[in-house]
Formats: sequence, structure tokens, C-alpha cells
Amino acid sequence: MPPPNKSPEPGHSGLSRDPNLLAQADRLNAADLQIDATFARRTASPAAERAWREATDEGHRARERMYPESFWRDARALANGDTNAIEPALIFLETDPWCFRSGYVKADLMRYLSRIPLTGSQERRIERILLHLVDVGDRREFGYACRLARAIHRETLISALKARLKSEDRSQVRRALQMLVSVPNPPFDGDELRAARNLVREEGLTQWAALGRDTERMSPDWDLDAEIPQEHNRQLHRWVGRVAPRLGLDRYSLELNGRHAGT
Repeated sequence: MPPPNKSPEPGHSGLSRDPNLLAQADRLNAADLQIDATFARRTASPAAERAWREATDEGHRARERMYPESFWRDARALANGDTNAIEPALIFLETDPWCFRSGYVKADLMRYLSRIPLTGSQERRIERILLHLVDVGDRREFGYACRLARAIHRETLISALKARLKSEDRSQVRRALQMLVSVPNPPFDGDELRAARNLVREEGLTQWAALGRDTERMSPDWDLDAEIPQEHNRQLHRWVGRVAPRLGLDRYSLELNGRHAGT
């Protein structure tokens, strides 16, 4: 279930949130919950079926209020390079509503923004959005956030990301590192580079261990020896696969590749 769309504490990521968008997202979440609640009982009686149909009708209306035609018109304009459509996109991303389809929408908006000319003021707002995404947790749209970070490539963003590498929150460090290595020639000094490589190795080993445990658990169901699925599913967590090569590491062995053996 999506978390409630609460306004952040004062100063949280420095973002301004549109209360109307937050309210529409909460209404959509409530409508979806009502659909789920009435679905299971819909065959119990004619009244139960009517309640389910009414809930689905309200769900459709809630989605239309959350994503009216004007919203999609602005999104299409942004996709076509219309700079007048930047502002509504930034408002949506700053508000960060959490509801049906919102992750896909944010990913699309960031993808469109990454290929359109931006002013300095717009880039500063995007920087705050990106740091918010690093701080709040893993999201499906984070890969597009990294693409947008690469497009704006601001020194203040890089400095803020490097500061987050010292966080005690392991997942925040992981996201900050992923965004950092997405920019061209990430500026690590020797100590920072060694620390980043060690983090990737530790994450990779953790993923290998998890894969091994899953393989041992599932192999009897597959009627296979435990060693075979490990070889067949020879893959690392996607995060490790993305980040390791940018730090000069082989994505499988997690050792320095030939070009970086001396660094």
C-alpha cells in the first residue's frame, strides 16, 4: 500500500509540494483501497456487487482527477521539447505524489527533462529533486534520476552526493554512489575511489551470498543439483552491474580490470 502523501517536515529536501496534487493522490489511494476491499465480496450479494461497481467508478474518476487531460497534454509537450511544459513537470516532481502510476510518470518526466534546455533556476530545482530521491529510498524511477543528473552535471550536486557517501545509511550511500558514477568522469580522489570500490565489492559479495541461499532453497523444486542453478543464474544485483564498470571493476569478478590495475 502506498504511504500517505504527507507534506515533509520544514526544510525537508528544500522542496515545495503542491497540496492539491497531494490531496488528489490520497483520494486515488483511498479509491484503490476501496476497490480492493469490495472486490473480494462482490459475489456475496447484489448489494455487494453494486458497492464494488461504485468503487471502480470512483476509482476511474479519481484517476482522471489525478491525471487530467491537461496533465497528459503538458507531458506530450515536454516530450516534444516545449520549454513551457517544464514548470508543471517540476511541480509534479517536487510534490512527489505516491499513488497509482506515479512512479512511471516521474520516470517519463525526468527522461523528457534530461533532453531539453534548462535555465540555471530550473537546474537548481532539479538538483533538490535528485537529492530528495537519493535520500528517501529506492524507487523505480531512480535510473532516470541518474540520467537527469548526468544531463545537468552541476558541481553543487556532485559535492552534495559526495557528502552523502559518508552517511551511516547504507542504502543512501549506494544511491549517492550510483548517481555520482552516472555523471561524466566522476571526480573521486584516491581515498574516495578506494572506498567506493570496497563498497561495490561488499555489495556484490552480499548479492552472491543471497543468490546462493536462494539457489539452495529452490533447487529441489527444479529437480536440479544446487550448483547448476548458480551457474545458470550467474548474475549480480543490477546496481553492482551498473556501478562496478564505472569504477574500473569487472562486473563479475569485482576485481580491477586491466586498464585500471594500477589505480
